[in-house]
Amino acid sequence: MEDYYIYAPYEVVARDSLIMVHNFKDDYHVTAIDLYTGTKQNLLRRGKGPGEALGMNALTSSSGSKYVNAVEANRGYLLDFRSQGDSLVCDFRKLPTAGPYTSVVRRDSMVVLGGMFEEGRFMYYNLKDSSYRYFCDYPEHPDYPELGYMEKGMLYGSCTLGMKPDGTRFVCVDNIAGRIDIYNIDDRSISLHKSLDFYPAEVRIESGSRTPFAVRKTNRQGFCDVDVSDECFYTIYSGRTFEEYGTALTDCEYLMTFDWEGDPLVCYRLDRPVNSISYVPEERAVYGLSVQDEALLVRFDLPEN
Repeated sequence: MEDYYIYAPYEVVARDSLIMVHNFKDDYHVTAIDLYTGTKQNLLRRGKGPGEALGMNALTSSSGSKYVNAVEANRGYLLDFRSQGDSLVCDFRKLPTAGPYTSVVRRDSMVVLGGMFEEGRFMYYNLKDSSYRYFCDYPEHPDYPELGYMEKGMLYGSCTLGMKPDGTRFVCVDNIAGRIDIYNIDDRSISLHKSLDFYPAEVRIESGSRTPFAVRKTNRQGFCDVDVSDECFYTIYSGRTFEEYGTALTDCEYLMTFDWEGDPLVCYRLDRPVNSISYVPEERAVYGLSVQDEALLVRFDLPEN
């Protein structure tokens, strides 16, 4: 990554020969690299001006999708990265409300967004007619059963989404807890299919205080990213605590595979921890970002079924 002057990569999307990297600290939010030609293009300048964004969340493109999307974190825009000739451009689509939005996944005109919403955990947004509805309750935390939507949004907003290529289901992995939720999509509605609740987040919540929400240092980090295929989804798991690993708690040593019923298929222990992944079905490989002593793009070839 440093050969392309990328020193703080945060998320990765791999499609064909193109690698798109979300930069945590740079003048531009996204750098696109063509692995065949070695050329790069910077996208979405950091700023307040036209065509710029101060913050960006959730660079994502579920396997099989031709769309790469993210959400602008401050003014409520869906960011649509698309090809135009030999280059990429970023279009801004105004979302119905200001959010805040923390996660997004898309198939054609169907967009599912996560965030802190009073009306439900997810927004279903239709790009064709700009209609939108909210669906599903936030999960309940065993230590805090009476939380309001804002506290629940802070608790469960740190998540990553991945949509099945046929658009009938999506998965939501919790970044700070051991939780995976699988949802059905049917006739412009969303319903919970199955929850895998391994352990809740260790948090302190004090409604009305100056710092109402805090993750405890002993909390075990959960599933830090996810990508999908027709048959299954791939997620990386940390299990680390801030107390023991500090800021390296998002370094994930385990690549886990589940089918769309939520049944575990296989767990790989990686020879190099990663923070973000992207599955490329044509290569049957998972690309990952490793940000230990240096920022690297790594590739894991999966065995044949």
